[in-house]
Amino acid sequence: MLAVWLVLSSVLGTGESVATTQTQKYTCRTFGSGVVQPFNDSVFYVRSNCPFTLTHFTHNRVECDITTRRGDNGLLVQVEIIINKVRTVLQNGSIQVERKSVSLPYDHTYQHIFHYGIYTKLRSSLLPLSVTWHNVPGGIDTLWVELEQELSTDMTGLCGKHNGTECLQARVRQYLDLCEKNIYKYEMSKGVTCSFFKEIVQQCENTSRVWDIWRSVTKCDKPDCPGDLIYVEQGPAFVPSCTNPNPRFSNQDYISTCVCPEGKVLNDQADGFHCVSVSSCPCVFAGKSYSTGDMRSTKCQSCKCDSGKWRCSENICPARCVIEGQHVTTFDGKEYVLPGKCTYVALQGFNWTIKIEFSEKAPSLKTVAFLLFQVQSVFQVYAATITMTPPMISPPLVGSLRTQLNLLLSPGVWVIVQWTYQTPASTKTMRYLQMKSALC
Repeated sequence: MLAVWLVLSSVLGTGESVATTQTQKYTCRTFGSGVVQPFNDSVFYVRSNCPFTLTHFTHNRVECDITTRRGDNGLLVQVEIIINKVRTVLQNGSIQVERKSVSLPYDHTYQHIFHYGIYTKLRSSLLPLSVTWHNVPGGIDTLWVELEQELSTDMTGLCGKHNGTECLQARVRQYLDLCEKNIYKYEMSKGVTCSFFKEIVQQCENTSRVWDIWRSVTKCDKPDCPGDLIYVEQGPAFVPSCTNPNPRFSNQDYISTCVCPEGKVLNDQADGFHCVSVSSCPCVFAGKSYSTGDMRSTKCQSCKCDSGKWRCSENICPARCVIEGQHVTTFDGKEYVLPGKCTYVALQGFNWTIKIEFSEKAPSLKTVAFLLFQVQSVFQVYAATITMTPPMISPPLVGSLRTQLNLLLSPGVWVIVQWTYQTPASTKTMRYLQMKSALC
């Protein structure tokens, strides 16, 4: 392996310019069987299966603590990430957040975890920090802690504090020493040796000759990609797919990844990893897949599948809000459960309000109150469900008056409230516009 490193170092020692990447400045790495490259861009080696603090700091009153432990095979077998007291553990190829196993992508108030090329990334919502790692059989061979900005805070742990970068060429002798320490007793471990060479090459711009020769020189195989995907050393971290054919990413999001052949996208609407042209992307509705050109229809509208997107006619049915017991379905289709049996404002307009009251004995509606110009009419409810579409309520007699309340709705801001009441002399109708947010 030392001979292999000498071949690579001869390329670094040539007259070509070898520059470190821009993100290198704020990146701490650990790879191989114990190589650590702190934020200050120095490099050292630690061989131990004891837990180590990789970094610990507090920024804007948010505490971050990342610890690692290596196994007897030299790879990382446990990584613990604690941000704002939320504990995430990487172990045995699984991810646990607060002692519960999670699947990807995972969204939390404080952090997001998702696939990132051939890697997995945790991005904090509270700190300008992300943690990226690469799983291999037996553990994690590479882990990066990246800062999006320089933090004016004291850091402890192996990563130390960042203060600049050096040129790779100036550290050839140092890497020779690290190479020897890294492979000692792990000569037959591809996970240890290949991750070392990969991380060294990763710090070179993709225009460097090293990218063209390092795998053939080191005999390190390319990672396997599932299905129709193919491996590239530098490609988009987020693979174009049927649901997102043009994902947004910056230059920093180019990484070792698995991609579809040119001109195709990943069909993420079906099982497996199959690549198709955008024009062949299917559409999905109610769990059923439709091919391009297929139609589906309801009583309200018709839709045609076109390159993975539904092209629909105008919805001729009015939106509606349904309150069924304590379950609410809003005008825009969102569903939630009311926390208690109280009195709630269901709808509110410029000069009118509809309130609902729940029974204390059962999870059902008791009364509906309609307040118009500070004049309130209360109706007893004899069913557990209110559907606020025309006709919303046809209540029983109120005194000697027969009344009816209709809501004529359109999605979004506007609502027409039509209130019809009958007296012994005449029937009158009043209409009012504008609606404020409430339960519906």
